[in-house]
Amino acid sequence: CNVLYLFFFFKQKTAYEMLRSLVGSEMCIRDRDNSLEVFTQEFQTFLSTIGIQMKYVEVDHCPEAYGVVISNNQWKIVYSGDTRPCQTLINEGMNASLLIHEATLEDALIEQAKEKMHSTFSEAIDVAMQMKAQRLLLTHFSQRYTRSVDYYAIISSYPEEKKKYAEECTTVAFDHLSGRLSQFEYLPKVTGILTKILPID
Repeated sequence: CNVLYLFFFFKQKTAYEMLRSLVGSEMCIRDRDNSLEVFTQEFQTFLSTIGIQMKYVEVDHCPEAYGVVISNNQWKIVYSGDTRPCQTLINEGMNASLLIHEATLEDALIEQAKEKMHSTFSEAIDVAMQMKAQRLLLTHFSQRYTRSVDYYAIISSYPEEKKKYAEECTTVAFDHLSGRLSQFEYLPKVTGILTKILPID
């Protein structure tokens, strides 16, 4: 219900237009007006009244690139944006209910990931484990993966503890994925089915 109110506020208030102007083409949140405050006082007050805290965290990508931590007294959702593995994000997102983290490239392309300031599958899973995130949603895959990624082939060589987290707590995002936070508990169980429905090119 709070999410619906938040969406309504975004649609009606100028803060929504502010956010639209601040979002860059690569998932970077930018402050084009060089303002230290992203939200108006009105928006900050609104978030407080519905018990939601939102914090931007500077991450390791382009200048002024940020992840976001959204929380209340029952849950915490962390969104990495484009980034290399980032200790500041790990610290701020500790014990997240859900981490949404980019996994632009497969593990074999680690040098490209470093060059382009992105993360690999393995690195994103490492971040989630260090953060002690209950669930991980991998997203923002390179356009080279035109249909799906061979997720189970990628994680097959991981150490046992990491492989278990990848199998039991991690979901590979797909277009139009949506749902309640509680439903993400079940998504890892159907990841294998989805990878068969969406064949790898």
